[in-house]
Amino acid sequence: KNTEINDYLFKVSGLETPLPEMTQRIFAKHMDVFEGMKYTIEDKDADIPVLVVTNKRNTLRVPAFSSVATLNGDAFSMGSVTVYIDKNDTFYLPKSLAEKLK
Repeated sequence: KNTEINDYLFKVSGLETPLPEMTQRIFAKHMDVFEGMKYTIEDKDADIPVLVVTNKRNTLRVPAFSSVATLNGDAFSMGSVTVYIDKNDTFYLPKSLAEKLK
């Protein structure tokens, strides 16, 4: 079964965090990550839409399909690639990004 493959890969890879939990941390919906903050999606019809999140005096820009975002104009690595699904207008990105705006 496919679930057995998941368990096997977890065991042989030496990961300490189960894959489903890691997936929830790395690919969380942007509306959950930035709940209570102001966000918009720019260039929805372009090849690379950009999620723009503002909170207090901070502005975070997260391009789709990239591992680099900018906070107040300064680039940084997110440690994972963001995914954008146009069918549901949703970015999937690391939960830890919310900490950058606090």
